[in-house]
Amino acid sequence: MMRTRLRAAQPRSPTAGRTPSCRPRGGGGAPAPADRVATRRAAALALDPLVQRLLPPLAPWPLLLPPALTLYDQIWPATPDVVACWTLTARVFGPVTHSIWSYAVTLYCDARDQPHHFVVSGATTAVTADVSAPALAAAIAAVRRGGPLRTTAPNALPFVL
Repeated sequence: MMRTRLRAAQPRSPTAGRTPSCRPRGGGGAPAPADRVATRRAAALALDPLVQRLLPPLAPWPLLLPPALTLYDQIWPATPDVVACWTLTARVFGPVTHSIWSYAVTLYCDARDQPHHFVVSGATTAVTADVSAPALAAAIAAVRRGGPLRTTAPNALPFVL
């Protein structure tokens, strides 16, 4: 008989357990995390009209809803420099399968919690050099050539024959 003993995972990083940050934590001048989130939120909301204007033309047919904006309400350990994400989705339901098509625009911050660049994702990914309208438009055009991220799955049957 073989026995397996499970142990709690141990942190591998010397910074594990610290408050996540996209900038080094400093002395008295560092804003509290709530202030950092508020600064990031304001930056994302300021860029929202730009993204809302440039993202809808990627839709395969006229949109009923604008792109969905997700504002991050805290600084997440896995992605401390991500501020917000806009998602454009289209759903197609057929008799046997259903498909989801999507594009995403993710806003990243710099070390001072200021908007730094966008990452536009579909079937391919493009990264902008800054948060300007021409840079975002060029990234969206590049990703458009590859098409949306597409996921197709069979429709689940609620019964077994």
